Amino acid sequence: MRSIFLLIAIMLSSFVALYAPSTAKETMNWTLYAHNFPASFSYRGPVSHQVALTFDDGPDLRYTPQILTILRHEHVKATFFILGTQAIRYPSVLRRIVQEGHSIGNHSFDHANLFRVSSPDIVREILFTDRAIRRITGIHTPWFRAPYGNINTTILNQLHQMGYWAVNWSVDSTDWRSLSSMQVQHKILAHVHPGAIILQHCSAFPPENLSGTVAALPAIIRALRHQGYDLVTIPELLAPHRSTVRTVR
Repeated sequence: MRSIFLLIAIMLSSFVALYAPSTAKETMNWTLYAHNFPASFSYRGPVSHQVALTFDDGPDLRYTPQILTILRHEHVKATFFILGTQAIRYPSVLRRIVQEGHSIGNHSFDHANLFRVSSPDIVREILFTDRAIRRITGIHTPWFRAPYGNINTTILNQLHQMGYWAVNWSVDSTDWRSLSSMQVQHKILAHVHPGAIILQHCSAFPPENLSGTVAALPAIIRALRHQGYDLVTIPELLAPHRSTVRTVR
């Protein structure tokens, strides 16, 4: 009997290691939120041959242009979750993201931890970024990613009322830790699964270094394709539910 329980524990730990964003608790919470908010929260797409590359915290002048050049060369469209402060600093790079056919999402104004700010401040974080993106690109995006992936029922209800769809992730590269190219590749390719939403970054806060992310990207794209995956944007990955996304007025 003891050996059976041990086997079950090993199987459960393997499942968590494969799909957990960071911790088992997060995985259980995100699974629950996806069930309770099917039209306004996702951390993975439907089980399919599609996966989505996503990049947070941009744009910037150092890493984002390099990533865009690689994506263009590899004929891949990705999704960039934009900080309002960065959009205002680097509007030409944000315009390039849109002009080259990538999708964009709202990532708050200044990367605030939404667990530590008031409800009115959350609204301001989102709307200030929305206004900056609209002013620069003419586009409104209904997609939102909370800094650190920090969401809860209260925040999700608020986002739903505002017409936003929260998008977290199921594969975390942890590239913000200044990983090498090989480390970034392993973090992604060892854990990728059908319908994966893959988290990377396109802008870094010193002393973080994303050189490994940039160097790893071509190999990651080719390896995913070799495994039979199509690389799509978040709107494409979540297309079965897209008609339920309401427009912010």
